[in-house]
Amino acid sequence: LREGDIVRTDAGGHATLELGGGIARLAGTTAVRLTTLDRAELAIDQLDGRVYHRVTGADVTYRVATAEVDWTADGTAFDVSREADPAGGELARVVGVEHAIGIAGPGLQATLDEGDVATIHLGSDAPDASTDVVLGPVAPSDLAYPWIK
Repeated sequence: LREGDIVRTDAGGHATLELGGGIARLAGTTAVRLTTLDRAELAIDQLDGRVYHRVTGADVTYRVATAEVDWTADGTAFDVSREADPAGGELARVVGVEHAIGIAGPGLQATLDEGDVATIHLGSDAPDASTDVVLGPVAPSDLAYPWIK
């Protein structure tokens, strides 16, 4: 795999990408673009679907972009779902599985802690991100997916 490559899974498929200092486990109907594959920095654009991300290398910065919002981790694990919002635009839902994740976007600078979930509306019709992010506790169903450990 090289920078710029797009990996897609169909509805019944899945894939695990070992990226040097991180692992991305793609559920069915998912698409990601690999934007930076450096030893010290991994960056993925999550275009659609659900991906479990785990940082496995020391001193690796791991960033996932969902439209205009970036989720950045150093030595952590998190689960990202990006899907259409019935009200328009898209929703990103991120589960903090292990340690903390930095959140950055237009008008937004926050931290998602382990054990919390962030939901944010994405897209041009979304309000300012700083007023649109909703934080709450992880539910047991959030951790029931087989690859979240």
